[in-house]
Amino acid sequence: MENNINIELRAILYSHKLRDTPERRMILAQIYKEEDVFTASDIWNYLDEMKFYVSLATVYNTLILFEDLGMIEKVPTVDGKRTYKLKI
Repeated sequence: MENNINIELRAILYSHKLRDTPERRMILAQIYKEEDVFTASDIWNYLDEMKFYVSLATVYNTLILFEDLGMIEKVPTVDGKRTYKLKI
């Protein structure tokens, strides 16, 4: 499954002339594992537990990119938290 995720990500990124990076691959792999909505902090905490160190800003920026590419979408919440869910 993870290989399919990488292939799909590469195709989407290359079609938009964007780079395929290890950070983007790891973030997307974790998004695919999420069963419900998630936050940037959820993703960042998981990556930190896996000893894959990226800044929280990188996670936020990647989520914004994935949203712009139509891969994920924002989910409104009553408390105003920025939550997302997988769209593709």
